[in-house]
Amino acid sequence: MVSSRRLRFFLKIGFFFGFWSFACADLSHAHLGGDVVSIEADRKSLQALSLAGTAQSKVQAITLPFSVYEMITAGVKVRQYVSPSGSVFGLAWNGPHHPDLSVLLGGYHSEFKKSLQSHQERLSKQGRSRGHHGPRSQRLQSENIRISMSGHLRSFRGSAYVPSLLPAGVSPHEIR
Repeated sequence: MVSSRRLRFFLKIGFFFGFWSFACADLSHAHLGGDVVSIEADRKSLQALSLAGTAQSKVQAITLPFSVYEMITAGVKVRQYVSPSGSVFGLAWNGPHHPDLSVLLGGYHSEFKKSLQSHQERLSKQGRSRGHHGPRSQRLQSENIRISMSGHLRSFRGSAYVPSLLPAGVSPHEIR
């Protein structure tokens, strides 16, 4: 039988660690607008493998105004673009389906969902939401984020970036 004093001690310890793991959970995931350190947490969250080409991209950062970190998650190749200041300003993907954008977009995911819903309502009003076959392309933008997605069965691609975080001299077309 566990003494009540010992039980209270373990409950306090459990509460302390439970509270801090809950409070810090959002900080452990990388996201668009996050920092370079958070990319490893993003990779773990998506259960992705880092690609060997990432090291080469780091060397190229001497001549380019950004670095590119690549990973593969569930067959989808994801590239995260990092500015010299260390913030993730863009991402791009291609593969048989879209990646988990709730993880990759982080705080911008709610803006993405609102923009997507608005786009779908606009298409519905124009009568173009059903009966479409073949590749479909969507360009969504909100106040803080720009997203482009396209593809068809087993071949999807997309990109997202935050205009205010783009390094000087970098065009949005370089995020691919």
